[in-house]
Amino acid sequence: MTTRLCTTLLTVFSLAFGIHSVFCQQTDTSSYFPLGVWGIWIDYENPPYTRDITVDEWDREHTNWANLHGNYLVYFIPVQVEDEVMQFSDNNGYRMDIAGYDKSDPASYANSLEGWVRFSNMADTNTAIALINNLWTQWQVHQGWYNYTFGSEFTVSDDSGRPAVDRWPLVQFVSERIRQTDPQRKSVTDAAHSWNTGEFLNACPSLDVLRMDAYFFQTGDGKEYDDQQSDFDDCLIHYNNIMNNTRGKWTEWQLIGQSQQEPNNGLRRPNYYEVRAQAFLALSRGARGVTFYVYGTHIADGNPPGDVISRYGLVNSARIPYDRFSDPGGEDAFLNVVSVFQELAPIGSTLRKLRIYNAFPGSSVPAGNSANIASVSHSYDGDNRIEVGTFKRIDRG
Repeated sequence: MTTRLCTTLLTVFSLAFGIHSVFCQQTDTSSYFPLGVWGIWIDYENPPYTRDITVDEWDREHTNWANLHGNYLVYFIPVQVEDEVMQFSDNNGYRMDIAGYDKSDPASYANSLEGWVRFSNMADTNTAIALINNLWTQWQVHQGWYNYTFGSEFTVSDDSGRPAVDRWPLVQFVSERIRQTDPQRKSVTDAAHSWNTGEFLNACPSLDVLRMDAYFFQTGDGKEYDDQQSDFDDCLIHYNNIMNNTRGKWTEWQLIGQSQQEPNNGLRRPNYYEVRAQAFLALSRGARGVTFYVYGTHIADGNPPGDVISRYGLVNSARIPYDRFSDPGGEDAFLNVVSVFQELAPIGSTLRKLRIYNAFPGSSVPAGNSANIASVSHSYDGDNRIEVGTFKRIDRG
C-alpha cells in the first residue's frame, strides 16, 4: 500500500461529553451491522425477469453470495424469487429487503409500497395499510427479513433534484405504520446524495433508515493522489451533510458506496483502496451500515443481451465474478468488496453500539479530550490524511 493511496484512517473511541441533542437518536444496539450489495438483479433483459433461473444458476448465485462475506441482499429482488432468496438468507445469516413486486412489470410495481409512495396520495392510506399487513403476514416468521423498502432515490428528491415534498407525508405515514405493525423490521428508503435530506428527515421523523448513495470516481479521474483527493472531498461533502442531518434524529444513515463502472455516466471502477476508503470515511461520519452498488451487471435498455453494457457490477451477466483479467477496469471488483467486508465484519457489532458525536478534521478536535490528541489536521506532508470519528456508547448512556 502506498502512502498516496492510504488516505483514510478511522479511529473509534469513547469520549465523555455532556448531554447533547445527538443522544436523542435511535438506540438500536443489535449486533447486526448491514454489509450489503445493491442491485441483485438489475438487468431486466436477463433472468429472473425473462425466465426462471435454472438450478445451476441458483447454485452460482448462492456461491457468490456466500463468498461475499456480507450479510445483506438489497433491492431489485423480483417477487417471484423472494421465496428462494429468503430461504438462502434464513439459512446463511443474511438479511434481505422485501419490496413485494416485479420491477419489470408496471402493474406489479404500482401495487406495491414503493408504487403507493410514488403515485398515490394521503386520501388512500387504506391501500398502504393493506400492503404492509400483507407483507407482514407473509414474511413475519423469517429471520432473513430485515426491512420494508419503498423508494430508490425518488422519495427525497424528484427527477430534477428538487425536494419531492408531495411524497414526504406518504413516506412518514408508511414509516410510522410499519413501526406500529412490525417494530422488529426497518422502514428504509434511498437518497441520491445528501441534498434535501435535512428537510426530508424533518418531515419524516419515523423513518428508520436512510441509505445514501454518492458516486464520484469519474472516468477522467486517475487513481493518483490529486484526483483521489478531489473524489474523496466530494464524498465527504455528502457524508458530512448526512451526519449533520441525522444528528438528533431517530433515523440512522447507511452508505451505498460506489463499486461499479458506468461508461454511459462517466464512472470508472474504483480500486480496492478507494472502495475501502469510502467505507471508512462513511463510518467516521456515523454510517451504521455499508452497502455497495452494484452487484448485477446491466445491459443498456433496448439492447439485446450481449450488446452494450451500461453498468458493470461485481458479477457479469453469466453471474461470474469480475476479476482483474475479466474486468474492463482491470480491478478485482468482486474481491475488493469481499476484502472490505472481511475487515468490517469483526467490528460490526461494536459499531452498532456507537453513536456518532463528531468527526475531524471537519472541525477542530476539542482541547483536553480524553484521548490526549493534540492535532490530527496535518500529516507528514501537510495534507489532511487522518480522519477521526468520535462516538458515544449507546448501551452505556
